[in-house]
Amino acid sequence: GMSLLVPEEQLRPRPSSGSLVDAAVQVLRSVDGGASASRILDLGVGSGALLLAMLRELGNACSGHGVDIDEAAVRTCLANARHVLGETGASRVGAVLADFTRLGEPEVRRQLAKEGYDVVVCNPPYRSEQQQAAYDRSTGRFGGNTEHAKTLVAGETGLEMYEGVAACLAHDFADCMADRRKDAEPVLKRGGTLIFQVEAGMRGATGGMAKVVGAAVERASGGRLVMRGTHVDERGLERAILIQHAGQGQTSDLPLAGGPNTSSDE
Repeated sequence: GMSLLVPEEQLRPRPSSGSLVDAAVQVLRSVDGGASASRILDLGVGSGALLLAMLRELGNACSGHGVDIDEAAVRTCLANARHVLGETGASRVGAVLADFTRLGEPEVRRQLAKEGYDVVVCNPPYRSEQQQAAYDRSTGRFGGNTEHAKTLVAGETGLEMYEGVAACLAHDFADCMADRRKDAEPVLKRGGTLIFQVEAGMRGATGGMAKVVGAAVERASGGRLVMRGTHVDERGLERAILIQHAGQGQTSDLPLAGGPNTSSDE
């Protein structure tokens, strides 16, 4: 484990989010045995727990950026990078203060890697307003925690942040393909993988949310992004979905079938 500074209003790292790290590491290690200088983008980076765990696991060849709308989160991520990776290792980490559904805006895009990212990970706010209200009634406001509502509640449906990221990345890719932006690759590279964390169940039963979120992502992207598979944890619970640009075919090295923790939707 890692010792991290986490401001009280920020989302506490959950054990379930380890599956997001596992999925990203598995994908990146499937490319050239993990020896390539891969780039990771963590949307809603918070304290940096997920991004730093990936970089520590993958080694010095990899680098990453985190994006967060909260200024304290950006500062905390960079401080934790120095603590976890040391001063030299921390040079592989960047953090950008921005809305992660607006990555294509010029002032945001120029702070990110112009070469794009091999993996984009996101554990977004996922609860609906109704879910949160029911949770508050049963446990007390936010379960007695001090985490801010914006770290947990997406909006009316709970799918808003998934949809916002999907629309953003799809629009960014379309702009690049139309040569509207010649100075940079798409944020999610050709052949890259977007990995979303999802709830392990819905309406009191396990399973189901992977397909719900996957369908929402495909709709919001206008069909430009497609769900390629799911990642399950050691208990067999769906914890993440793996998404790629449509029309490029499934990346041959992406471990979506036959791996210990993944399954293909194709």
